[in-house]
Amino acid sequence: NNISLTNLNKIKNYKRGTIITQIYNNKKNNQIIKKFTFTFSKSQIKDCIDVLNEIIMQKYALELTTKYNETHDFKFKVPEIYNINYKLNKNNDTITITIKMEKLNQSKDNKCLQLNSTIYNEIKNYLSYLRDNHLFHNDTHNENLFFIDDPEYEMGLIDFGKAKTDI
Repeated sequence: NNISLTNLNKIKNYKRGTIITQIYNNKKNNQIIKKFTFTFSKSQIKDCIDVLNEIIMQKYALELTTKYNETHDFKFKVPEIYNINYKLNKNNDTITITIKMEKLNQSKDNKCLQLNSTIYNEIKNYLSYLRDNHLFHNDTHNENLFFIDDPEYEMGLIDFGKAKTDI
């Protein structure tokens, strides 16, 4: 078995049904994987659609970010989604969506205090690029846009729950 459970983060009920969040370490390539399992009742179908929209927005952001990084020295990272599964229970009264994605590790350095006009301009250029390609994150703050521990990238962007497109 190439994947081992390293810790169980959260089990909680919230507006989008029940969510279980787990962090895995893929021993094969030493990747950290975040697994979300959402369970919805029939009455929560709109919340289920919101989660599916978030997946679509994140995949679109990953595609745009890859193109952006080809022409810019300051690199951004959006977590890659590895696997998505959907399952209805036998009575067709609940649906379960499981998402496995890359986990970005926020830098332990206090780089947040080292923001300067150059970095602000890089962030502004990146978000403008997303906007120019009709993707609006709508929830950009220091918990969703942060410096990451990755030699190839400078900053990570996560949480596409409020993202919209005008396409």
